[in-house]
Amino acid sequence: MHGNLPEKRWKVRRARKGRDKQLLRLDRERQKIRKDIWNLGYEDLIPPVQRGWKRTFVLREDVMRDKRSEFYQNILNKINTVQYSYRKDFKVKKRRFRKRCYVIREQKLEEMTEFYFKKKQFTEEEQALFYQKEEYDCYSKKMVTKYVFTESWRFVLRVQANIITKVRRRDWELERREKEIGDYFEKNDLQRRLNKLYGYRSWRYWDKRLYPKLKYEDPLKNKPFHVVLDEYYNEL
Repeated sequence: MHGNLPEKRWKVRRARKGRDKQLLRLDRERQKIRKDIWNLGYEDLIPPVQRGWKRTFVLREDVMRDKRSEFYQNILNKINTVQYSYRKDFKVKKRRFRKRCYVIREQKLEEMTEFYFKKKQFTEEEQALFYQKEEYDCYSKKMVTKYVFTESWRFVLRVQANIITKVRRRDWELERREKEIGDYFEKNDLQRRLNKLYGYRSWRYWDKRLYPKLKYEDPLKNKPFHVVLDEYYNEL
């Protein structure tokens, strides 16, 4: 202190702490708004509408008539997968030998890592019907062990209309406020600072000292309409 006046560093530190407290306060408000939006629940859609088609696995007819049908149905409930498409035949465009053709999209039963396999809580009898497979994970860049069902022939794919009977309730004021806070964080590039306040490690890829700020890229650029529809129905 000089002449009972605070030093310049103290002023800067105090201003920085004030901005950090404001960021944390806004983030807590955003989290509370998201929780309130989630707790709004659903309401019935009258009349129901069809949004494309969905495909899932079901028991084969001969397995369904078997005395152990309930046993296999319990397994299927844990490893079943669902796909959505705007086409009933679930075909997608692909280029083969410099020509575009339609091929049926592949769909498999769920292949689980050891963590999710234990989380499903299979019985010992059910675990005996799985085998381990080593596979390279491109995200973790290492080999991982996956559990695969050995008798997949017991299930067949069935296509049915995707009927929407319920929609999520919406509060436009809450959504407006959430977007307002999100835009503030994005336009001022404050997410990295917020992550640091929470103690999260930030990726070096987003470090401005190493890489320049990325320009906005249109996610729909140079994408055929059928590809956009496929991605949209997969996210449902």
